Amino acid sequence: MRRLAIEFCRRLTQGPFDQALARGNMAQVQVLFFGRMADITGMRKTVRDADSLVGLRDSLFAGDAAAVRMSVNQVQVFSDQTLADGDEVAFFSVFSGG
Repeated sequence: MRRLAIEFCRRLTQGPFDQALARGNMAQVQVLFFGRMADITGMRKTVRDADSLVGLRDSLFAGDAAAVRMSVNQVQVFSDQTLADGDEVAFFSVFSGG
């Protein structure tokens, strides 16, 4: 219990720069889920620490990663890229129109 209280106090005294430094190369990104991806995760939106787009995708959709489409800052991407603090990442399923 004491260790938990110490950790809580330490986090209160850290500013945003200190928290980012503690995360290392990780960026804090907003993650959105649409369609089947929202059904799989049970979420519509969350905030995660991630260093790469494919790493984030694989951590969220281990068995279904091949069927996942991705966008960063509302632009669809087809390969890995480094993420930056504040990026908006969206995951969605393949869709068709008619």
